[in-house]
Amino acid sequence: MILSAAALCLALLAPSVASGRLVPQKGVTKVRLGMTQAQLRDTLPTPLQVVRTTGLVTGLPTDLWTFKGLEIEFEGGNTVTRIYTTLIFERTKKGAAIGTPKWKLRKLHPNLKCGE
Repeated sequence: MILSAAALCLALLAPSVASGRLVPQKGVTKVRLGMTQAQLRDTLPTPLQVVRTTGLVTGLPTDLWTFKGLEIEFEGGNTVTRIYTTLIFERTKKGAAIGTPKWKLRKLHPNLKCGE
């Protein structure tokens, strides 16, 4: 799954959830793309909100779990397909974080696939 540069290609977490780092195209803190809902329940506290909807483009059933500053999407199944964050204290190993300009993000992570 390709995630946007505007979201630093990943998701926002609350201080109680945050403890890891951003890994572009892989995950944020303890959440990784491809995790199951059961694995996520064992990893994070109870979500603030769970919404079931239908994907606008795919038409697939989609669950959206919301935490303080973190949204995790399960589209068409039981595995994480999107993670969105706005936590400014989560960084990649090379120092990119929320708010890093796109040019610097591309310089730090040249193989990163980012949307608009």
